[in-house]
Amino acid sequence: MMDARKEAGVALAILLWFIAAMSLLVGTIMYQARIDIKLSQLRIQQAQAEALGDGAAQLVLVQRLKAQQDVGFSDKVTYYDMRLADHDVKVRMLSVSGLVDLNTSPETLLLSVFKINAGLSEEQASLLASKVVAWRSASRLNENDSEGGSPYKVIRYGRFESLEDLMMVEGMTREIYDKVKNSIYVGQLDSAQVHMPSAPFSVLTVLAEGDEALASQWQLARQSEQVFTPAGINTEWVAASPVAMYRIESRVRFSSGEVFQRTRWVEQNSTGYEGLPWRFIRTEPVVRVEAFDFVNELGK
Repeated sequence: MMDARKEAGVALAILLWFIAAMSLLVGTIMYQARIDIKLSQLRIQQAQAEALGDGAAQLVLVQRLKAQQDVGFSDKVTYYDMRLADHDVKVRMLSVSGLVDLNTSPETLLLSVFKINAGLSEEQASLLASKVVAWRSASRLNENDSEGGSPYKVIRYGRFESLEDLMMVEGMTREIYDKVKNSIYVGQLDSAQVHMPSAPFSVLTVLAEGDEALASQWQLARQSEQVFTPAGINTEWVAASPVAMYRIESRVRFSSGEVFQRTRWVEQNSTGYEGLPWRFIRTEPVVRVEAFDFVNELGK
């Protein structure tokens, strides 16, 4: 009788263990299924945002071309609102001459970008700016050279060819890069200065030496068509005229509230593969952003 009870107890324990194992297995399968569904939804949204963002960029270029035929060239940062395929889309278009050129900008301006946009100390920003200037200089040593004892570890020397090349500079981190990437560009125009009417708020803040209230005043004056001559600004940082090369940022909002951004860089007056009077020179992957509106986005 005792052996039967023991056997029954063992059988019950095995049954309970089997039920627990099956519950764990089912729970794991359900968890993995939820992840797969979420990833699939994310990929679908990214694909939709990419298509809608590219379409919005083309529409904006058509509008810009027509506006130039009617009223002439505009150098201001321009905003557009549109509805595409049941999605709200906002677009910001600005001339790259309103950004800081990594290849030609003076060291003092680069220092200000790292200090104001990335929040580095004066000493840290100065050191990083000097390394950027050294990196882009064709006269510095290759890392395999033994003479001179260069403190800079480099992969190649010369001009920056893409924004991501900045990550090769010693001392640059992903966090710093993410904070300054919307204020900089890599140009082939050899323009060392910034055109203020074309500058986003993050660059206006740099030009205002970190004074966001002053940068906001400049932005409001620009939007209201006022002619403004900022006092006390470093004239070595300011350019007189823009260029017909743009960064177009398209933000797509979904019914779930999530917002994705598609960024493309385009050169106008240059025929592309499609035979249109513009040529896309850089396309960035779709990324999720926090805000739908472009409002005083310092470092974002």
